[in-house]
Parts: sequence; structure tokens; C-alpha cells
Amino acid sequence: MNRPSIQKIITSQFGLETLPESERAEIIERLLSLIGQGVSLRVANSLSDEQAKELEALIEQGQTPEEYAAYLASLPGYSDMVIQEIQRIKENMVK
Repeated sequence: MNRPSIQKIITSQFGLETLPESERAEIIERLLSLIGQGVSLRVANSLSDEQAKELEALIEQGQTPEEYAAYLASLPGYSDMVIQEIQRIKENMVK
């Protein structure tokens, strides 16, 4: 799942279609950050030793945000984690 796909899901799930573009973009960026944090925590807790070493090597090499995102997207279950985080955030906002 790539960034444009996630942005479309966010726009739809949070009903942002009618907002002015600048306001929508700002909200999407905030939500992407929250989603990224949540997914990163889930990934960190689910990595095998080998995957953890691979991620550590990427970090030590000074990976770019794009490289980190590509690594996360390559992990099994990544798309499900993103959807679950979107739902979690949406549910928390309603409370």
C-alpha cells in the first residue's frame, strides 16, 4: 500500500472530501504521521530477529524516509496494519 492509496482511504474514512484542499492536506499529513507511528510500533513488536537486524542495518546506513516506508510496505501484513491503525484512530476520535 503506497502513500496515495493511504491518503485516499484517509480522505474517505474521515469524510474529508468537502474540505478545502489546504485544510484537507494538513489533516491528512497529521493522520499519516499518527498512522506511521502506530504501524512502526506494531512492526517493531512483530519483527523476527532477522528482520530486526535488517531494519537496524537500514537505520545505521542512514535510510531515507522513502526507504523506510518501502521496507515497511514489504513486510507481510503491512496493509492490514495500516487499515487497523486508521480504524483505531477513527474510533479514538469518536470517544
